[in-house]
Amino acid sequence: QIGAEGLTFDRLVHGQYYRLVETTVPAGYVPMAPLTFRFLYDQATGATSLNYGTRADLSVSAAGGQATLTVTDAPTLVSVTKVDENGDTLPGAVLAVYTDVAGAPGALVPGTRFTTLTDDALTPADESVHTYVGLLTQGTAYWLVEESAPAGYALAAPLAFTAGASADPVTLTLTNKPLTLRLYK
Repeated sequence: QIGAEGLTFDRLVHGQYYRLVETTVPAGYVPMAPLTFRFLYDQATGATSLNYGTRADLSVSAAGGQATLTVTDAPTLVSVTKVDENGDTLPGAVLAVYTDVAGAPGALVPGTRFTTLTDDALTPADESVHTYVGLLTQGTAYWLVEESAPAGYALAAPLAFTAGASADPVTLTLTNKPLTLRLYK
């Protein structure tokens, strides 16, 4: 049963194996990997445990026939890099994420607009990569749209993508080509 304190299972049998699958995920997060665990309880001593192997996204506290399993869902991750046709990072572009409507950009997703930067070698973070953390819904189709190109460059075509369904980031690279002007006499 699900309550304010989470999900509760009654009458688990000592020594039996169970499988836990997350079917509904909070917005901005990816589902946990399915969990197979074994419930162990010693009536004489009250010793209680869940055996499930090693998982960084789980923690367990157990005693007296009860076990609490805490799952930490990973946020969706989408990393964006803006480059020129030589693959060099390109600052000054204004990018944003839009919803997908019948295979085309729809409405702006609030909080997704940003201006690309150049990496500052003096800091540990790579400022030329912009990462959306927990802002987009896993498994949902979106569009990365360049709203304004850097000076001297043409707008890049919108890029369709789907927010990932795992903790691995979706990596997007948007490439600009320089504007060229040819005069003929």
